[in-house]
Amino acid sequence: MRFINTCGILVNILSVALSSGAEENDGKQQQQQQQQQQHGRRDVANGYDVTDPTRYPYFVRFDFNGVQGCGGTLIHQEFILTAAHCFYEGETIDAFVGGVINASDFDIDLLTTPVDDPLTIHPLYDDFDGTSDVALYQVDPVHWVDPIGGVESRPQNETLSAGDPVTVIGFGMIETQGYIDELQEADLFITSDDQCNAENRRTGGIDGPSMICALDAESNQDACGNDSGGPLVVKGSEASEDVLVGVVSSGDGKCGQNTKAGVYSEVAYFYDWIQYQICQNAVNPPPPEICANLTDPTEGQKPIKLSSAAGSFGSTTSLKMAVTAVISLVALVLW
Repeated sequence: MRFINTCGILVNILSVALSSGAEENDGKQQQQQQQQQQHGRRDVANGYDVTDPTRYPYFVRFDFNGVQGCGGTLIHQEFILTAAHCFYEGETIDAFVGGVINASDFDIDLLTTPVDDPLTIHPLYDDFDGTSDVALYQVDPVHWVDPIGGVESRPQNETLSAGDPVTVIGFGMIETQGYIDELQEADLFITSDDQCNAENRRTGGIDGPSMICALDAESNQDACGNDSGGPLVVKGSEASEDVLVGVVSSGDGKCGQNTKAGVYSEVAYFYDWIQYQICQNAVNPPPPEICANLTDPTEGQKPIKLSSAAGSFGSTTSLKMAVTAVISLVALVLW
């Protein structure tokens, strides 16, 4: 995976507060492991196939120059939330939404139409350490599918703790070995910031307020190359009950290794920026009571700087990033 209710207005977001050092909930893990046993093949780094095209209607497949490259989430009828690091200048971008469960299908009925200048990268995004790794992609209103369970205001006093189950969705690589056409999902558990920063968990550290981490130490499930930008959700009994909590951002490049937590941009942290952008730019904006008195929350802020580079993006190094790095190195040597 690569390293971005029709009446609902904005994405249903948990205000995530990780309990540092909290122990994983054994009961939740046992319940999720029993659910996993009911499924067949396990891909997405040890995940399993999504066979019902109606289960994740809000999932977006981004194709770059005709090849699947990232995921995204329809959070408003005009806006897709994804990862900033997915995008490069000069690429042809196609975004498919609504029952997208095969990476090879070019279903014109599911193809969105971008507005002029559709991409808004978070202004504090840092492509070196991966902070503020979110972007919005605006399209003509999507009428054939509902966005992920929208609400008009952020839920209050709702927290997500270490050990809580979450699900990641995408078309990315399988255990770093290659790609598969079928949409995959993997069941993970939230980890504490301390666990994510611990030795053998992640190099370079994380920014606790804006990032969350997840892994499955028992079944080695994980996001992987080309999953970038895709959704991390708290899964309900049906799509309308799913809650978006993260955007696939980075990892160490060794998908599904039980000591390596994947890193996700925390959606709740960026909620105010998302809401402001939608209110400012939507053809059909939310009601005035939602947008009144909103200001740009990034104004006057400086980019977050971590101690070192964030590591490989998208849980494996993006092929394009690797090629770009090689070209840059060759140019430097030749110069």
